[in-house]
Amino acid sequence: LFDLADCLAKGDCAAALVVLDNIAERGKDIKQLTRDIIEHFRNLMIIKIGGKSLSRLVDYPLATKEILLTQSDKYSLSDILRAIDIFLEAQETARAMDSLRMPLEIAFAKLTNAAQKSSGIADPVPAKPAAEQKPASQKPNFSRSSPINVLTNQKGLVDFSSAKSEEPPEEQK
Repeated sequence: LFDLADCLAKGDCAAALVVLDNIAERGKDIKQLTRDIIEHFRNLMIIKIGGKSLSRLVDYPLATKEILLTQSDKYSLSDILRAIDIFLEAQETARAMDSLRMPLEIAFAKLTNAAQKSSGIADPVPAKPAAEQKPASQKPNFSRSSPINVLTNQKGLVDFSSAKSEEPPEEQK
């Protein structure tokens, strides 16, 4: 987990994929690995926010907490939160796919995409240039982009598309 987080902090997707492959080769359950990565970034968040004063919220020995504190310095809080969102999205996507590994690999690519990098970890949704932003008088966008767009139709089917609706959902009569 520390190696993966270090690779992601450096923006090195290839190295993160090698670490993932090594973990999988040793027989680690990828579903559990995804949960562990989310928890690792949660621990980074807690340590980043509160330092040693909140370390009691992280259930690890003191030496591990010190490593977490050092690793949290490689990330901004917004980077950590974006990583958590992307890993939660990967976890949800894995539930709908046959492959558990592919959503993690995609998450690594999103987190290390140099074209979108801000300060360590890429923003999953690039900001619109000022010329493209909507005036305040237009209707707000009611769609969600995190952790995953899940729209249920009237037949109970789930649509995982990323299409965004500009209109609020219609009320049923």
